[in-house]
Amino acid sequence: MTRAIRWCTWCAERNYEICCDFFGITKRAKAIFETFQKVTPPTNDKFLREISDEKNAETGLSKRDWSARLLRKMRDGSLLRVARNKSGRVYHSLTNTPRLMRKEMLIDGERMIEVDLKSAYWAVIAAQLPEGDEKDRMVAGVQSGHWYADLGNEAGVDFPTSDDLKVATQVQCLTGQDQRLDSRPLWVALRRRFPIAASMIQGIRDDVGASGLTHYLTRLEGSVMTPVHDRLIDMGIDFLPLHDAVLVPESAAERVADVIRAIGESILGFTPRVSVK
Repeated sequence: MTRAIRWCTWCAERNYEICCDFFGITKRAKAIFETFQKVTPPTNDKFLREISDEKNAETGLSKRDWSARLLRKMRDGSLLRVARNKSGRVYHSLTNTPRLMRKEMLIDGERMIEVDLKSAYWAVIAAQLPEGDEKDRMVAGVQSGHWYADLGNEAGVDFPTSDDLKVATQVQCLTGQDQRLDSRPLWVALRRRFPIAASMIQGIRDDVGASGLTHYLTRLEGSVMTPVHDRLIDMGIDFLPLHDAVLVPESAAERVADVIRAIGESILGFTPRVSVK
């Protein structure tokens, strides 16, 4: 433990990245740990009934089991504190907390609110396009809030929920390995409407693979969200990073949304769509 602390301190003093911070030595981890201290877990377990109890084949745990275990750790104070940087994202002990559980949690006595950079991957892809009609149409699409629905309509597909459509779009257009076009109607629709963007995506995927493409996009996403985190620290706002979103006290939500819009515009070249929920 002493050697680990000395190593982290040495890296911090020289501005070297510390991938895993258990001690709150880095500026970002320190802010996250301070927010941890102000988080109140759900006071009852009713929300667990709404979480899936389907067992995971690898772990043998369902999302409900995992949530119940996390809740016990939060209540008895045994939750491990860690902040980990990977490909432009910050992960921490509450990163994978289910949405239903987050809705029951408080930060400093206030409701926990998620402020989200909408369609983040597609926003950073749009920002990479050359100036012209296609970029203008793609920017308008991600700003509209109907990016996934519009692409689904173009593809002529229907899904039970908007979340299902979002996942299918990410799989078919970004991470999917299946090269059969008849099984990827959303990819066909993207190529038809946004050929330059599709060509760029395919080129990166051919070069570094689907996982490399994901890392590339998360780094671009991080180029927006990391400055957001730093700004919130400077403003003294409690927050927990959540990939392309942040969890904040309800009273700070609109201010945080304005921060994401302003920093997003300065980096992307257009004002991104931000939701508060």
